[in-house]
Amino acid sequence: MVFVQYQLHKFFVGSIMNIEQMAQVIIDLNPFERADLINKFAFGFDQVIGIVFTICDEENVEAYCDISEVHLQPYGLVHGGVYAGLSESVCSVGAALSVLPKGKNAVGVSNHTVFKKPARKGNRVYVKATLHEQGLGGIHVWKTVITSERGELYAHSTVKVATLDFDKKVGGEKISLQNLQS
Repeated sequence: MVFVQYQLHKFFVGSIMNIEQMAQVIIDLNPFERADLINKFAFGFDQVIGIVFTICDEENVEAYCDISEVHLQPYGLVHGGVYAGLSESVCSVGAALSVLPKGKNAVGVSNHTVFKKPARKGNRVYVKATLHEQGLGGIHVWKTVITSERGELYAHSTVKVATLDFDKKVGGEKISLQNLQS
């Protein structure tokens, strides 16, 4: 693990490794070490929403989020977009882990989230994503469940994630792992 930390430090600080080398280092980690690494370098939406990854591999990703005032809509219930966002985050991580070593990125293209029960401030919600189908044409289909500490179902989702080559332009620009660039 110390060697892996050193290699990642070289990449994140000195940009010595290319993305394929960095991907191989991540793939060599166990699912708990991957989760720790992803949490350490969280940024953007994941950082704002407060998602904490606990297990990350190519077919299963688990995380949790402690619901606070920032997650609520005006009625004091968790905003449905929080469930959808948590689902897309865990599915995108799982898909990325499976395609980064192949020189590809993963981006969400469809998210169908069904709200079953509202969480409230102070609740911890658990998100579990499982790869359902790895289809032709680079589309991964993931299923998620979002539950309470007692296993009560808050929401479930089906998320489709597309895989794109590293040099692919989206919105006129190449996509990249923004927090990994120096």
